[in-house]
Amino acid sequence: MDKRARFLSHRLPGVVLGVLAVTLSACGPAETISPPTPAGPTTIPTEANPRVTVIAIQPAATATGTPVPTPFSPANRPGAMPPASASSRAAWTSPIDGMELVWVPQGGFFLGSSEDSAGAQPDEFPRRRVNLDAFWIDQTEVTRAMYQACVAGGGCAPSADLDQQTEQTGGQLPMVMVNWDQARAYCAWAGRRLPTEAEWEKAARGTDGRLYPWGWIGAPETRDQILLNFCDASCSGPNAGITVDDGFPQAAPVGSFPAGASPYGALDMAGNVWEWVADWYQSGTYAAGPTSNPVGPSSGLGRVIRGGSWFEPAWSGIVLNHRAANRSWHDPRFGQFDLGF
Repeated sequence: MDKRARFLSHRLPGVVLGVLAVTLSACGPAETISPPTPAGPTTIPTEANPRVTVIAIQPAATATGTPVPTPFSPANRPGAMPPASASSRAAWTSPIDGMELVWVPQGGFFLGSSEDSAGAQPDEFPRRRVNLDAFWIDQTEVTRAMYQACVAGGGCAPSADLDQQTEQTGGQLPMVMVNWDQARAYCAWAGRRLPTEAEWEKAARGTDGRLYPWGWIGAPETRDQILLNFCDASCSGPNAGITVDDGFPQAAPVGSFPAGASPYGALDMAGNVWEWVADWYQSGTYAAGPTSNPVGPSSGLGRVIRGGSWFEPAWSGIVLNHRAANRSWHDPRFGQFDLGF
């Protein structure tokens, strides 16, 4: 079974897992890209029936039938919004949820993969240069403690997964088992939004076309070389198949692998949990999409997810599913155990 078939086999409708994606990378500034929310998915996307496109930060009627609380607007709260500009490697902490955000400057980068790139898939072609406005993005995945604060503040729907949180982690595990609408509602409550697929990829890999956030090589062989959380020797899933142990059988507290940071300082962009982004999924969207601030198609069945997770394996020591250009999708009506934002 190839990589994509393996991934799709455990992400069919009915499976509930999930985690919130970083602002801008997980959630971003309170800028709105708002096409109408389509009806919930009823079939699997195919080449003949492509699905893709935009993120909306405003809560509204949901495709899931699950009510989304109407969050307050933090835009009028003093200090609730990040600076309009910053220098490279700058950081800013949100007073609403305590998330630290990192700055991604304006400019171009190479989106997607060339056909001779290691592990490249057809939906990553053609590789092209895309220009993006500057933005802030969450440094880490949204944590369970942060999501609980949103629930307590009336901005988020409760999640059964919060009941499984342990005191030992201090709520620092990534929030999972949330669907796309719940992730979007959290971002709106925090005064941010989900990142577009292009924003996520630039925040993960920078401007030099690297395969992984930390560089071009992704072959963990010893404990001190590991830069991400993946399905290693201690993994509880069926994908375990490597002798090295990254120290976590499942998800790790966010930010546990600082040496794997992206060029802008974003953490866990590879591994730990998959992350929701704004766009609908479409395999051929790179061939015809705009080259300036692309937001993806206007409708679809599956929302794009990025970054791989602790459940994804390595083949011959290579973590191909965790490449920065790797694309996949999930039914937006459902969360999943290794999917956050």
